[in-house]
Amino acid sequence: MCGLYAGLGPVPAMVSPWYDSGDINAYVRKRAGDPDIVIVKLSLLVQVMRGLEYLHSKLIVHGDIKGGNVLVSDDGVARLSDFGLSAVLYRQHSAERLDVQTEGVKVSLAAIITQHSYIKGTCRWMAPELFVEDRPRQTVASDIWACGCLFIEVNSGIHPYHTKDNDFQVIVALSKAELPPCPKTLSPILYALSQRCCMVLPGSRLSVGEITQQLQNAQIIMSILPAQFSELPSIETIISENWANFERDCVACYHATAAAMSSLGKSQAMELDYLYLQSILSSTETGRLVLDNIVRKCMSTTATWTAEQSLQSLISQRPQGLDSSTTSDVSATTSDVSAVLKARMAIVGLSSHGRYRPAKLRSAARTIALKDEQLAERFMTKFSSSELRSPLRGHKNTVFCVDFLPDGRRAVSSSRDRTLRIWDIESGETVIGPLEGHVDTVRGLAVHGSRIASCSFDGTFRVWDADSGKVVLGPITTHPRGLNWIAYSRDGTRIATAGRDNRVAIWDANTGVQLREMVGHTVGVVCVAFSKDRKRIVSGSRDSTVRIWDVASGECIGEPLTGHTKVVTAVCFSPDDKRIFSLSYDGTIRIWDAETRALIGEPLRVDTWVLCMALSPDGKRLISGSHSGKIALWEAQTGAAIPTPFKDHEGWVSSVAFSPDGRMIASASEDKTIALWDATDEWKRWDIDDEDVEQDND
Repeated sequence: MCGLYAGLGPVPAMVSPWYDSGDINAYVRKRAGDPDIVIVKLSLLVQVMRGLEYLHSKLIVHGDIKGGNVLVSDDGVARLSDFGLSAVLYRQHSAERLDVQTEGVKVSLAAIITQHSYIKGTCRWMAPELFVEDRPRQTVASDIWACGCLFIEVNSGIHPYHTKDNDFQVIVALSKAELPPCPKTLSPILYALSQRCCMVLPGSRLSVGEITQQLQNAQIIMSILPAQFSELPSIETIISENWANFERDCVACYHATAAAMSSLGKSQAMELDYLYLQSILSSTETGRLVLDNIVRKCMSTTATWTAEQSLQSLISQRPQGLDSSTTSDVSATTSDVSAVLKARMAIVGLSSHGRYRPAKLRSAARTIALKDEQLAERFMTKFSSSELRSPLRGHKNTVFCVDFLPDGRRAVSSSRDRTLRIWDIESGETVIGPLEGHVDTVRGLAVHGSRIASCSFDGTFRVWDADSGKVVLGPITTHPRGLNWIAYSRDGTRIATAGRDNRVAIWDANTGVQLREMVGHTVGVVCVAFSKDRKRIVSGSRDSTVRIWDVASGECIGEPLTGHTKVVTAVCFSPDDKRIFSLSYDGTIRIWDAETRALIGEPLRVDTWVLCMALSPDGKRLISGSHSGKIALWEAQTGAAIPTPFKDHEGWVSSVAFSPDGRMIASASEDKTIALWDATDEWKRWDIDDEDVEQDND
């Protein structure tokens, strides 16, 4: 109000500023599409309460609080209007009373004609005592009731007592102490705010200051809740039914979390608050989002180093075994809560981060799991590495091929540096080699028992003894333009070679005598593999086709398999010989029926220029490596990706292999290294007690 004007009637007229935004309801309707509209509404209501607090401090009762009497200034500030005439009306007008009997209840209708009575107001926003008392009077408490109705109006867009068709029905409901019902469009959490204002007994209603504080708390809470929260009313109901505790603990947790950003040592202060939040929220996915959003909200104005500090604090904590029963209850509880909060800070605050050996994280993860097992798994999944050890180094140029020896404790590799090496996996040392003899790049390897067959761009292949490193067969000269691939039959009696001269050749593995030759590809043959029963061979070529050959006759079985649009870089049979897998530079893995030669399902789309692949011994998983340095693990049956944190090589991945038991993966790269990976899910498990905790982080 900016003044009074007399002369238009028995009482002065108020003069208010003109605001283009209109009243609060018009303002929020204009901003209905604002993603933060809930927070905007709550901010406006906080401003209303501050204005009302000022009036009450001057012993002025507003008497007609409703959306139409709350204007919004051009700068978006709520302004209370139409206030302060209650006392004037009381002095200048005698009471006009009109009593009626309805449903056995005596009520006064004087307030309906507010301009002629000493009770000023609008009945849908008026407190019940104004209708049932003999000489009703507007009070601070009746203003509070009106505020509760205003909250419903502003937050839902529907006037209070929306189920009542007229004022008479509203008055009857008020005389029976019926509270304003909750509109379907109103969140139960926000409805809980109005309920604390609309208490039947005036003395039970909150003060203006208390309501202001709770509105501010609601601002924090509603900014923390995820957007999809409103789609789950059952969760909101849980919170609204526990509102008093939830509000206290959620807001306390928020402030304590913010404090912990600058001093992680303050985590004890949030212990009870965080435990309570977990008890009512962490059992649901949405609830866990709320907890994450508390941290995210607090971290929005802080640097990433806070999350990094949280992570390092967790990693450096005292190692804890699976049995932590010796820890005192008090210190354990404090440690548990602190660990949970720090884990959330790290997960939320670090979008990308280096990974650590699982053994280095499991102690912290076990502490987290005492309060939240799912968070412990998320912590491990986010920060644990599947890399089993530091890479094997020794080759002086691109490592072209890698495979495991049958004992699973050793691996063999070949390189552009023209050598082979046999490695001890545990120590990472070369135990045999470098094995020399080839005069050009050693392109491929095949292992059977204690025998290692190697092929080279020099046009020869050799067979080595894995225990002594000596050549036991060869060099056998073939494919004068160079060899791309070599493979053993399952029984070890045959060797197949693929050459740049467009041919596939079959050899006696013991004598080196050529037994068969397959001709049909129009350009160089890149890869070859035996079926388990040794009766068929599959080959892939630069001509983009896959061919299936009869080993006995050397003839191509049926027409070539077509569909790939670029070089076929790898082929293999499934362990049961029923399917054939082919890989191409076109970025697809195709699965074929080995009998009908029909494509099974849609091609699996992987990284462009996929160079290598391998099937697990049970045929259930497929590992691939690409020109980009990436490695990926797949479900062989469905093509679904198996999320595994493989660290990219610094060069293209030329070869991948599973260990004989399927628990390890090896990858070879242009970056001159061989990496070893966990092929199980143990890298993300917190419930494994490590005997030796590695402290290094690669």
